[in-house]
Amino acid sequence: MDDREREGALPGGESAADAVRRAGDGKRCREVTFVVTSSLEPGSGRDAAALPRDVETWLGVEGIELTASHGVYESEMARGNRFRVDVHVKGAWSEAVRSDALRDTLDYDRIVETIHGVSRRRRFHLIESFAGAIAADVAHLEPQAMEVRVCVRKLSFANWGPDACAKAVVTLRPRAAE
Repeated sequence: MDDREREGALPGGESAADAVRRAGDGKRCREVTFVVTSSLEPGSGRDAAALPRDVETWLGVEGIELTASHGVYESEMARGNRFRVDVHVKGAWSEAVRSDALRDTLDYDRIVETIHGVSRRRRFHLIESFAGAIAADVAHLEPQAMEVRVCVRKLSFANWGPDACAKAVVTLRPRAAE
């Protein structure tokens, strides 16, 4: 392993820190995701069945779009705003990693239904409280959840530029997981 690999160089030689700085440039809402691979190498003869029982698993949905009357101003209630929601849930789904069976994991459709249900249930003034309500409902939905992270982006800012948004991220760690 050379020095660039040790420092977290990405394919193409760019460091992880440089990628984060580059992604943060400009007014666009951008996300940078880093994937950490395990020691199970392709072709090693090992598969998911060989994983230990305490595998930490993140599941989620991204880019769920909806229009709703959330916002502080009456004009927002009248015209509505566009939102994009991402939900990531950390949990104990190591059995699903081994079994490849839906019964052993979190059903993505239930997360999407929860997002829409929370949005329909009441009007939120702040995207922070909207994200928090989604996180609380997802945590309640899934008892194996150790952490729920919700990102809500409000996309309706024509005067900011075509790709601009406001963003709130809420992370909930249910008490049972502590």
